[in-house]
Amino acid sequence: MGTEELIRVDTGSLLKFRARKRPLLSNKTLDIASVLLLFLLTIFFFAGVLFSDRYAIPWDMIDFYYPSQFYSIESIKNGSLPFWNPHILSGFPALADPENAVFYPLNVFLYLGSLTSPLSLKTLETFLALHYFLTGLFMWIFLRSLPLKRFAAISGAIIYMFSGYLAAHAQHLGPIMASTWIPLILYYCRKSILEKNNRHVIKAGLCLGIQILAGYPQTTFSTLFTLLLYFGWHSIRRAYNIQSWRPIIKSAYSYLLLLFT
Repeated sequence: MGTEELIRVDTGSLLKFRARKRPLLSNKTLDIASVLLLFLLTIFFFAGVLFSDRYAIPWDMIDFYYPSQFYSIESIKNGSLPFWNPHILSGFPALADPENAVFYPLNVFLYLGSLTSPLSLKTLETFLALHYFLTGLFMWIFLRSLPLKRFAAISGAIIYMFSGYLAAHAQHLGPIMASTWIPLILYYCRKSILEKNNRHVIKAGLCLGIQILAGYPQTTFSTLFTLLLYFGWHSIRRAYNIQSWRPIIKSAYSYLLLLFT
């Protein structure tokens, strides 16, 4: 075997070794690191109100959301629904106001945080921070389902959770809670289209129901309009490709199933 053949063999072996070489970090480790980054950024963003009594989220958080949530939570803890709040002027129909979000499932964290004492503003602010983290997490899940690199997904999640709209509405609990569920709804709707499985539509409908219970219908209407365009675009494109009306009929059925779940 000549010198040129040895060099050729060694070069081929080296290329095979590099091809078999594992990445420095596994995909699971990188996913955990991404979620941890979102959590740490949330803590950093709210550090002033979470770890100090010198700062508080002002305006509507103190003047509206905290008193409303305090009355609702304490009423339920005492075994009654907050139908009527007698402490606002001549009285106020607390249960009928969607922004009180009395039946919002994640309110269980407010109950757990005020089991031994009345609901505090700090507990409500922590509840708000939790939704910022979930907002970023759900957007990261949605973007990871797209043909995007991990860096693009984590960047998009960070941009969304600290976008101008969400950062400017930090005092408004309702819009933040409602916006949290948009990416997860899109995620399940996309899965239903790709996998042609209406079970994912039902999951999206459940998330939409939670969004409705968050008590900010403007965001829900915007979400429904976005989903109408999303289903419509996919169905029309597929109908054009196969020259059939069936994709449009199926998408219409999926959209109605989403509404009535």
